[in-house]
Amino acid sequence: MSLPSLKLLVQHLLTPQVYLTNPHKLIFEDDEWETWLASESAVYTNWRFKKQSPEPKGEGKRKYEWKRIYECDHAGSPRDRRDENLSPSKRRKTKESIKVGCKAKIEVYKLFGSDVVNIDHYWEHTGHDPSTLRSMKESRNPDAVRHWLDCRVNDGFDSKAIKAMLRMTSEELAEITDEINALPCSIKISAQDIYNTVRRKNVATTYLSDNPVESIRLWITKLTEKGWSAAYKKTPGEETRNGFTIMLCSPWQRKLIAEYRDTVCLDSTHNTCKGPAREKMFLSTILARDRVTGKGVPLAWMITNLESHHPLVQFLLWLSSNCAFHPHTILIDCSGTEALAINLAFPNSAISILYCYWHLWEAWDANIKSKIVTKKNRCPEDRTEILQDVRRDVGKLLRASVLAEFEKQWEYIQEEWADQKAWVKYMSKEYIPTKERWCQAWCQAQEIEPDYMRAHVRIGVGFNSRHLCKAEQEAKKHAQALTPADAESRVRVVSDKLVMIDSFTKEEISYEVTLDDGGIIACSCPAFSKSGLGCKYMFLSQCITMFNILSEKSIL
Repeated sequence: MSLPSLKLLVQHLLTPQVYLTNPHKLIFEDDEWETWLASESAVYTNWRFKKQSPEPKGEGKRKYEWKRIYECDHAGSPRDRRDENLSPSKRRKTKESIKVGCKAKIEVYKLFGSDVVNIDHYWEHTGHDPSTLRSMKESRNPDAVRHWLDCRVNDGFDSKAIKAMLRMTSEELAEITDEINALPCSIKISAQDIYNTVRRKNVATTYLSDNPVESIRLWITKLTEKGWSAAYKKTPGEETRNGFTIMLCSPWQRKLIAEYRDTVCLDSTHNTCKGPAREKMFLSTILARDRVTGKGVPLAWMITNLESHHPLVQFLLWLSSNCAFHPHTILIDCSGTEALAINLAFPNSAISILYCYWHLWEAWDANIKSKIVTKKNRCPEDRTEILQDVRRDVGKLLRASVLAEFEKQWEYIQEEWADQKAWVKYMSKEYIPTKERWCQAWCQAQEIEPDYMRAHVRIGVGFNSRHLCKAEQEAKKHAQALTPADAESRVRVVSDKLVMIDSFTKEEISYEVTLDDGGIIACSCPAFSKSGLGCKYMFLSQCITMFNILSEKSIL
């Protein structure tokens, strides 16, 4: 038995439909007229339902048992539905309207006492010709095409698979000439049509109610019944601005919080979507580095309509009471709002707040360019060199490993760049008071990037390898650069709990690599002691002993 074809077989007629009279009258049985109308809409004109005639007022005799009117989708006049309050640059770009005031229509009715359905087909179109390629191009896709796309998306096919179904063979393309009477609708479908279909499906499955607020409440109830920690509450301190907060944490994420809560990242995304009142929405995510995958994993989410510290305080307190969230270290993106929220949510805890180096350098670089002043007679090359010198000196300040080194470098910067008063004042006011959040003398940090449960499971069962950050990749390269003979000569397996490895640079020094449950968990070398990341000795031990590297503590 052959499988049914998934290809789109609908064609658009390119020959004019002309009848002797206008309207052209037809008669159908009750169960036949809808099939005829669907066929007309699929192959020639898109007929849109306009209205059903209302019941007559008073006690007059009714002529119709029921009556429906369908009009051409080119009927009516153009309307601009874009938001007038937005600037032209932010308004949604739309194509020219297809509305040309077409008078073509179809009236379907059933007379009282009749067993048949009558159709008056007003087939003469005005302002456009449905039998032309131009009209086919400008018209909306027929309902049959939309239904076909809906079925393919609901069946789980992605954009690439749907495009493959629409692709025509060279023989089929060769048949398309100026003399053809019908053109396959598949040649008209664009990537935007597929995107719109996917979006329609997402909207239909996402909105549980036409009322956005009610839809959110229904989602909270639905997730709570499935074991989620979920809440939709008014934001304390923001009542006058109608502030609200949505907080979410899945059962799987609660388990990870118990394991990774000591060292996390708080990441904020602005203007994520529109709220119930079409306001901007802000997403905050608690992330940690998964010890199984080596990548970032989201632990909880917060969505709010206000950019202030109040929703964050509410979110952190909710996590603390509902998900046993008690962090020791939190990485943020140089935001004073986030730092304030953390301090207010955990007033009795000595939480270490760290700055993300990427955001830190973004802020520093922007202010170096704007605040460093050079003489007008200096050439561009001189200014570029000065900016590079400033960046180099700030980099040394960032990488200071002890307090004395930091103070010495900051004193040098104040003397060397004393003529750059605006920039020195900026650093003194904004970053020197918070040096514990970014200087390496007080903190150690690596990258964070989001990932999901599937990677955690796949890597946990051995289908994928653990993700390595840049420092770990370099350490692995050093270990793999040794010859097999040199590598084996440096490694001595003392017991099932200990491996001794000779130093790569100092022959008289050896480092202890600790094993537990068949995994490599620690090393006594300075690199691992400082960062907690996999070092070259751990990777060398992995190559020789075939044990896997396991992370014993949370690392950003």
